[in-house]
Amino acid sequence: MSGQQTLQELDRIVGTTNELLLSPEVKMMDVGGGVIRPTNAMVMNNLATLLGGAMPYASVELGLAGTVDGTNFSVLSSAQDEYVKVYRNQAGTAAYVDSYPNAEATRNADEMARTALSQTPPRSLADGMPWAVVDQYYRAILGVKENGAAHALLDTLPGLDLLGDYAWAVVDSQGVVLLGIKWSGEVVTFGQSTGAVAAYADGPVGGQDIWVLVDGTPYQVTSSGDNFSPQVSSGRLSYIRRGAGVSSVTVDVPIPGSVAPFVQTLLHVIGYGQSLSMGATSNVQTTQPPTANRLLTIQSGVILADQEATLTNEMVVPFKPLVSVEREVPVVQLSAQLNRIRGIPSDVGLLTSAHGRNGRAIAQLSKGTLYYSNLLTAVTSAKAEATRLGKAYRVPFVDWIQGEADRAMAQATYLAALLQLQSDLDTDIRAAADQAEPTPMLLDQISNFTAYNMTSSFVPLAQLQAALDYPDRFACAGPKYWVPSNTDGIHLTADSYTRIGCMHARAGEALIRGGRWLPTHALSAIRTGSVVVVRFHTPSGPLTVDTGNVSDPGNWGVRYVDDALSASVSKVRLIGDNLLEVTLSAVPTGANPYIGIADAGVAGQPLGPTTGARACLRDNSPDRDGQGRPVYNWACHQRIAIQAA
Repeated sequence: MSGQQTLQELDRIVGTTNELLLSPEVKMMDVGGGVIRPTNAMVMNNLATLLGGAMPYASVELGLAGTVDGTNFSVLSSAQDEYVKVYRNQAGTAAYVDSYPNAEATRNADEMARTALSQTPPRSLADGMPWAVVDQYYRAILGVKENGAAHALLDTLPGLDLLGDYAWAVVDSQGVVLLGIKWSGEVVTFGQSTGAVAAYADGPVGGQDIWVLVDGTPYQVTSSGDNFSPQVSSGRLSYIRRGAGVSSVTVDVPIPGSVAPFVQTLLHVIGYGQSLSMGATSNVQTTQPPTANRLLTIQSGVILADQEATLTNEMVVPFKPLVSVEREVPVVQLSAQLNRIRGIPSDVGLLTSAHGRNGRAIAQLSKGTLYYSNLLTAVTSAKAEATRLGKAYRVPFVDWIQGEADRAMAQATYLAALLQLQSDLDTDIRAAADQAEPTPMLLDQISNFTAYNMTSSFVPLAQLQAALDYPDRFACAGPKYWVPSNTDGIHLTADSYTRIGCMHARAGEALIRGGRWLPTHALSAIRTGSVVVVRFHTPSGPLTVDTGNVSDPGNWGVRYVDDALSASVSKVRLIGDNLLEVTLSAVPTGANPYIGIADAGVAGQPLGPTTGARACLRDNSPDRDGQGRPVYNWACHQRIAIQAA
């Protein structure tokens, strides 16, 4: 193509483009090559028709000029409640159509919707209730359930609108509730609440008991047999009882302040001793009654706030649910544990109190002292109150935790003092309680002597000896080295006090049932050459080595001693159930040989499972405390004489 031809072709293209874009005529035109295209005027005309007023103009005149006959156009409005006015181009004249958005139309639609809603029956949000009259929160006031049962909330009584917690109530002129039902289901009568009740079964299969929580406080309903599937409805408790057969039982939910109807006898568990018996340095941990209608205490609380106060009858009665006060006293969880393990007869309740004094030697707690007198006052008054209530009464034992103040005393001297104290308590308690049964002492061993800068003490040895030589008068629960002490290394933490109380429970159960109890201890030590075989007694299961709960002080806390120091322990191992083999460094030659078990420690070290005088030997008791932790019986502080084979 020549240059002249190129210019002519370019001129044609520019002319065609101008015609398409700028021509005022509405037409289709040939752009070459048989292709037909609309002019811009035609496109705009079609677009205006399609949009129908969607494109606003600044004035009516511009709208008429920009549209064709029969199409709509819009003009921006200056009115407050509308955006545009819509017109129709009718032969070059603007005909008004409507304005948008239309506030009046919106108001009409809202009113119609509200009217429709008001005429629609309300629906309950509750499943299974297809028709109901509801309140503003869509809770059913009056309704019919799917099964045809009627549901009604009776809320028309005087004063109810002022009682937000109550679904139904009768009140006096001052608005005091005389009879009411709370939304939670709790029934209130003259200020006494049956409580928001939750029922549950607790205990091993074959020996479960039924309990209810009333206002968050546990009450015991059964104390024997196997019971399960509890349900509460309208203040009544139903459960299944399995014995020779299976039956359904329905009873009233326990009332706060009541004593369980199965309780016919009150056993008075008395704590006595010095600071560790009184929970010294601890805070209160048992703040909820373990069993409000079966475990009770005296009116002043389980211990006196002032240990130098004189106990009176008014401080003893009436009884009330057991909790700790002032400090965490071991006998509180002793009683709780007795109930948890079904360690008391099914018709028995426990009354618990403690009457010791911090820092007192055994002589300062013996007959003739204030503390001894307070203990007897508690027995005398409690016996009278139990009789008034129509209950039998007995003191099964005195729980004795003491010995630190006498830590330097000779073994025979401390044992003699224990024998005298037990004899006096037995005589005086039998007279005050009018009981024929004896009153033994349940004790444990002091384990904190190293904290007093001593390597050993004869007092824990005397405490074990009392139980071994006089089993009808004493029971020894065991040592305390397996629980942590507080920062002073002498006293215990609140948690440790609870665990010591639980440790006493099995011995306490044995005494309550008229039996005897012996802790984990060595029965014999027989030497053949350089090997000594020690035989142990364990309350439950075989002897076990445990270096996890109690750290190894060396040879599991076992040592060999004679007058000449002729040998030492080289190795220890278990060789069978309850048999410990101790291999010595040489065949010993010294006189008075013995095996020491947890009998010595490092002077100045605090009481505890990683510091004090201790042994890594225990039984395999299946018991658990209130927090589900094992309650083992650890080997006692002991020195056992060796016999030659």
